[in-house]
Amino acid sequence: MKRFFSFLIFFGIFYSNCEGYSNVNLRVATVSNPPFVIINDKATNGQRFSGLAIDLFNAILNEAGSNNTAEFYIPNDGKIGTKDSNGNWNGIIGELTRNNANVGVATIRVNSERNSAVSFSPSFSSVGLQVMVSKAGSGNNYLGFFQPFTKALWGWLLATVILIAFFTWLLDKLSPFGWRRHTKRRRRYNLPIALIASFKTISNQEGRSPKAWSAQILLIMYFFFAMVILATYTANLTANLSSRKASYSPIGGTEDLRKNKYPFGVLVDDYAHKFFNSTKITSYSQMQPFMRTYNNLDDAFAALKSGEVKAFIHDSTILSYYVNQVPCNTLLVGDVFQTSYYGFAFPTGGDQTILLETNNALLNIQQNGISDTLYDKWYSALGTCTINDQIPQIDVSDVAGLWFGLALFLAIGIIVLILEWGIFKGKGCFGVLNKFCGGG
Repeated sequence: MKRFFSFLIFFGIFYSNCEGYSNVNLRVATVSNPPFVIINDKATNGQRFSGLAIDLFNAILNEAGSNNTAEFYIPNDGKIGTKDSNGNWNGIIGELTRNNANVGVATIRVNSERNSAVSFSPSFSSVGLQVMVSKAGSGNNYLGFFQPFTKALWGWLLATVILIAFFTWLLDKLSPFGWRRHTKRRRRYNLPIALIASFKTISNQEGRSPKAWSAQILLIMYFFFAMVILATYTANLTANLSSRKASYSPIGGTEDLRKNKYPFGVLVDDYAHKFFNSTKITSYSQMQPFMRTYNNLDDAFAALKSGEVKAFIHDSTILSYYVNQVPCNTLLVGDVFQTSYYGFAFPTGGDQTILLETNNALLNIQQNGISDTLYDKWYSALGTCTINDQIPQIDVSDVAGLWFGLALFLAIGIIVLILEWGIFKGKGCFGVLNKFCGGG
């Protein structure tokens, strides 16, 4: 899923003459929602609060001026904020409306209802809803054993086996010390036998070898070629079989959930919960009867793992973080829908200096790339699961050096063939070599 930090030029122009603020201590309400806000109650170095949104807001304080500090705390109910029937807000939004906090820093989705109660900064991250499912095996793949190599490489291997059979047979046939000098039929080394021997070698089996040294020299390199190819194939096949079981789901998105009437989970009073309860879009309203609610992410993930629900629908930015964490047994499917954005929240009314200066500082750090660096820190760098479970196939270019080696040894074999004829025709010292090489 693409995420981006939006650039609202309007705010930059409007507040370009702001001078910032310094020596300010802000009381900041927040709630846990990795990777934006991570709360470590066991921290001993004072770093109880961390995460993308925390780092981003601290960068804003530094950009706005010097000696600015933030005092982070969690509202008693630990919620972002919903409004009850009497019009009263809880959570972070409630803290801001009662002026208990100067800023709300969390995954606060901007909507018209919240915007009427508090003021928002420009977007610091886009967000939408997306479907999380458990990974499943990828089904039967009867030709999966071809997966380690590309089609081109398989073609080169087949051609190589045939050509090696031809050249070893030819060298042995042309050599004066080849099997052709033996009259017993069972000892003959003909082209079919050479072809069978070549296939046996590439499959790590023993086959009949040529008698001539010129042909045997070519086989030396071919044995090394076969050893490397077999080891590469075995390693890549093992990796592919291991990854296949964790890269597939029969559910492709909300449409599959609707058609099959699969139960799915949402967090109670979360945006997804409210959306499915109130939407007028038929394709989504038909899913509402199969919705299950959970109090927190841990309960929802447990229900997904146990099969109590087939999917979990939540903020795409949050889910994209969790699918990249151990045990790597979930994935996101389908398109992101109902998109909006996260913003920092501020109390309405009164002195708006902090809001205006924060907006200007946020724009500056987005433009100078600090926000992108923080995004990489909390998403890319901390991920432990591969984004793409597919193991790359081995191509011809990856093992091209082996064919250069075969060509070299073929050339050496031809030179040896010439020497063999010189030895065969020679006398004296060459006569001794003649007997050594298999001559009469």
